[in-house]
Amino acid sequence: MKKSLIMGALLVGGLALTGIGVAQAMGYGFGAAMDPAEVAEKQEAMFQGQAEMFGISEDQAKDYWAQGLRPDEIAAELGISEEEMQSRMQAMHQERHQERMQILVDQGVITQEQADQKLEAMEECQASGDCQGKMGQGKGMGHGRGMGF
Repeated sequence: MKKSLIMGALLVGGLALTGIGVAQAMGYGFGAAMDPAEVAEKQEAMFQGQAEMFGISEDQAKDYWAQGLRPDEIAAELGISEEEMQSRMQAMHQERHQERMQILVDQGVITQEQADQKLEAMEECQASGDCQGKMGQGKGMGHGRGMGF
């Protein structure tokens, strides 16, 4: 009985370690499958995004991060309402989507007309609040909506 418990524990532990290794190899998790420069670049981008969203300096964003404050806690400390945060986030997302669409047009991946159609569909989606699985997000292998926080 004791031997089977030990074997079972070893099996579960081995599977867990295998899962962690696979997840890291696929790039999931902080720092997984990234060299130190990529880790630093992603962290710097997070600080820049927070600074932009909250209207603060990058040094202030780093200080809040070091204190362990979440974005909602930073907003509360700065007196920014939830509605204002949502508005700021939507504006930042829209700006980033426009930049990405322009890159795709400039690289010849899509036409300007296709980019305009996609941006219009995204705006309609945001306005209606019914985006689940429609913008290449939310279902299957779509990409998340995070801002690096």
